[in-house]
Amino acid sequence: GAGARGELRITYNQGTPDNYAYITDRSYNREITNTTSHTITMPSGITSGDLLLAVFTNDGTATSSPSADWTTLKNAESDTNQSAVYYKTAAGSDTLTVTTSASESSSHFVFLIKNGGTPTATVASSTTTTNANPPSHDAGSSAKYLWVATGGWDECETSGAWTVSRQPPGYSDYIFQPPAVISGVIDGACTAVSNRYAEKQTEDPGTWTSTTESWVSFTIAVPFQAAAAAGKSATQIIIID
Repeated sequence: GAGARGELRITYNQGTPDNYAYITDRSYNREITNTTSHTITMPSGITSGDLLLAVFTNDGTATSSPSADWTTLKNAESDTNQSAVYYKTAAGSDTLTVTTSASESSSHFVFLIKNGGTPTATVASSTTTTNANPPSHDAGSSAKYLWVATGGWDECETSGAWTVSRQPPGYSDYIFQPPAVISGVIDGACTAVSNRYAEKQTEDPGTWTSTTESWVSFTIAVPFQAAAAAGKSATQIIIID
């Protein structure tokens, strides 16, 4: 429609350092109506053994839970929104439905990650403050990690202006899923994600550049896990003399 915001998608090839888990695709969407059943859009190209990492935000303080074959990594709430991170090892035809304890709108991202081991995370939250701050996270040992910083806010826009304008310093691949605007009224939560590769034990991403709003933010570490080697047949030769 006239004056409506559009969407520009840019696809590019990016080299990944050796021996890191790496992202091959991302999916994202939002639920613009209040519901207790949230169907999550899945990325393309999923194969058995991949790591699927989902970031989910709903407005209100309703709790959320994933489909039975997914694991909850972390969840937390602020005063007017709730966020959670779920993960699973892919089977190849995977789906995800998130159930909230009350009818709410939501937004989400799902990462498709190759060579990803079991993720760890730390979460922080605040009520009505600027610059959502993904917390410092200790992954337990120094190694090559894919680090993911997230932010989940309640009603992220005012007067149609973006209020989450920049990712934490040193992070890239910033994507923001805005809330719904229905008949000029903002309705719903929004989510942002960004990532970087770094070999270290502890990571403190710095802050998102965001205006005043309730927020929940995760810092996630995904370790490298080598793909299983293909099976090989062996021939045994027995010589009888």
